[in-house]
Amino acid sequence: MIAVPSSGIHDRQMGRNDESAIAMPKLTILVIDDSRFARTIIKNSLCSFSFIGKIIEAGDAVDGLQLLKTGNDPIDLILLDNEMPLLTGKEFTLTVRLDADFPEPEIPIIMISHCTDQPRVVAARNAGINEFLAKPFSARDLYQRICSTILNPRPFIRAKNYVGPDRRWIKRDQKCKNDNHGQSLAAPLNELQKKLSVV
Repeated sequence: MIAVPSSGIHDRQMGRNDESAIAMPKLTILVIDDSRFARTIIKNSLCSFSFIGKIIEAGDAVDGLQLLKTGNDPIDLILLDNEMPLLTGKEFTLTVRLDADFPEPEIPIIMISHCTDQPRVVAARNAGINEFLAKPFSARDLYQRICSTILNPRPFIRAKNYVGPDRRWIKRDQKCKNDNHGQSLAAPLNELQKKLSVV
């Protein structure tokens, strides 16, 4: 499903100055959430931002992966839930970052979830998300996360045990918790590919 948004809220009301608003390109955003209600809330927030060009919806992570592979519209940013059937947001992120079948492994990913306990957030960071936003959220919160992700991108890292945006701002003990402890990412990628083959 594709929606064409309107610009109901000015960027200045969202806490950004005019120069930042001008710097923001028109974005095509993929929203992935198994809750139609949650997708509606996210869409309504997005439609108030002047820099939104197009919104594309997916009801689960598997459909989201298919849209990335075969969709006609290049995606600029992904907003996704974590707790979903078939494939979690963390597994989706690992697949996009590691699987050679996906042409844009560096695509920005913002996870929006009500599961905010530290182990899950750190695990999502270690999977390669750019930002995490807790539910419930305000339109201003979402606006600021998007602006930060697009206007101030972190360097993209490709290492043996991590692929994703630079995590050096995370405290060392948090980053290592639930990490791969130096192990290769080949094993989790193989497991995800097997899981997707039977979905």
